[in-house]
Amino acid sequence: MAFHDWNHDGKKNFTDDFIEYQIYKKSTSNSNYTPRSGGGISTFGAIVATIGGLFLAAAIVALLGGGEDTPVLITIILWVVCGAGLSVWFDNVGF
Repeated sequence: MAFHDWNHDGKKNFTDDFIEYQIYKKSTSNSNYTPRSGGGISTFGAIVATIGGLFLAAAIVALLGGGEDTPVLITIILWVVCGAGLSVWFDNVGF
């Protein structure tokens, strides 16, 4: 049974059920959704970004004069930041 008398005839009947079903169907359909074709980074791009991020982080540490006394946490943070930056760049390029 319908929750509302949509056609205002004083009864909640089949016509109200039909109108309410059409309202429900339109409100729950996701017709505006269009999937992004080819979006996202590939698995190969993610692997290359991870390895490249490690080498880029090591290069930054080496350029800044770090060596064996550089804390591991700094290298890991640089690795994550460099890998994320490469991933975003690869995603924009389409790699």
